[in-house]
Amino acid sequence: MLACQRSPDNSTNNNSTLSIDTSLIAILPPDTTIAEFKSSIENPQLNIVNKDIETIEFLLSDAVKSYNKNDSKTRFEEWIKSYDTTGTKLEHFLIDLKQYKRQYIPFTTSHGQKVVYINCFRETDDKMFAFPEWRKQFVAVDGGGMNYFHLKVSLDDMNYFDFSINSSE
Repeated sequence: MLACQRSPDNSTNNNSTLSIDTSLIAILPPDTTIAEFKSSIENPQLNIVNKDIETIEFLLSDAVKSYNKNDSKTRFEEWIKSYDTTGTKLEHFLIDLKQYKRQYIPFTTSHGQKVVYINCFRETDDKMFAFPEWRKQFVAVDGGGMNYFHLKVSLDDMNYFDFSINSSE
């Protein structure tokens, strides 16, 4: 378990503590057979250290807080318009990172930027969606909605981008 106190400007912040459960994290090499990595990787041998993990988790947490605050209600309202809403609540559209395993795929882009693709997923009771090899194999599914999301973070620019939640179908 790693813990750090950081704010976006890398200064110490006594009001915010980031606790990292490393049992939820696997670091995988980029698989260039996956379209996401085919054209963007220059150096697949980017190594990350504890400081990078702290940065990644800080940026991931920031992205999730932004989604929960700004986008979850919109996603919930879209669901209500399109599907059966029996028992559906806004809380079902909020992301709680403690429930998600993550796969970090670090790489250097063709422009020399250090990027980490973060693949987040939560397993369900359905054995079809159990991933016993998640620490070794990239988890890719079609659909799955709130159980699967991904984004990229730049270790150079200290920002996140391409945040996306899988479709529900």
